[in-house]
Amino acid sequence: MPALNSERFIGEAVQSVLDQTFTDLELLVVDNGSTDTTREVVERFADPRIAMLSEPRQGISRAMNAGLQAARGTFISRLDSDDVWLPELLETLVGVLESKPGVGLAYARAVGMDEERRELAAVWGRPLRYPDDALRSLAYMDTICNIAVLVRRECFECTGSFDVELRTSEDWDMWLRLACYYRMVCVDRVLARVRVHSGSTTSPQGSRYGEVLEERRLVLDKLFARSDLPARLRSMRGTAYSNVFVETGLRWLGKRELRRGARALIAGVRVSPRPAFTAARILWFGLSGEVLSRHRLGRRFAAGVERLGRRLRGGAR
Repeated sequence: MPALNSERFIGEAVQSVLDQTFTDLELLVVDNGSTDTTREVVERFADPRIAMLSEPRQGISRAMNAGLQAARGTFISRLDSDDVWLPELLETLVGVLESKPGVGLAYARAVGMDEERRELAAVWGRPLRYPDDALRSLAYMDTICNIAVLVRRECFECTGSFDVELRTSEDWDMWLRLACYYRMVCVDRVLARVRVHSGSTTSPQGSRYGEVLEERRLVLDKLFARSDLPARLRSMRGTAYSNVFVETGLRWLGKRELRRGARALIAGVRVSPRPAFTAARILWFGLSGEVLSRHRLGRRFAAGVERLGRRLRGGAR
């Protein structure tokens, strides 16, 4: 659990780990240079399974690597200090990995919540687009919820540590590297909650939201610079970049950053191997977001079209 000035929410996050129905665990809280009472909050828990690590403030990847180096478990998971697990997360994901020896990573879904724990409509984590090809799926789009993941410890021997040059999207980079060697499985259940608030890095209200969006292209740069990529991956380079540009553009538009959004969307059309199709997708997303979403029947229609599109593409359920 990486933590930086997390006094407000970390107690709830720690408690959600201690409340797991799977109890054979250790919790490593990596304090990444906090200046508030984060350490004091954690130290109030009188549980021998909790250990506190202190690191200078050098970014999320270094904090994650410190945790990996100190961890002793067979499986590794991550929970951010402002989010929570539901009680059966570890039991469920451990059961999947123990029953599927060829799978290196299992993940579930999460729903959003606000600062007061009120549930939001946002959902993180979706089934792989190509269930038998995790690498191709994740290159197409990152669908893994990083706080609802369980990884075999041995997998990190192949992938190495988290990239300290990446300030954000370090998790997507790691999952792509892991998918080069291991199968992945999605458990289509909500087993965690992501807190959306102004202090969150990935929240649209957060001060670093633009940095998060723009740095996703660097992850693809790393992936497609590999000399060992199979042909099926190299052939989808344009699609992968186009999807990232489109995602970035739509999110900028959602923040009313019209110029930035337009630039990203235009770039998405330009690099796409099917520019007309990409332009139509952009129009559809804009229509469903700005018009249909205002009405109950419109939202149901938009959801139905999206489900039909996934079935026709042979993608996620």
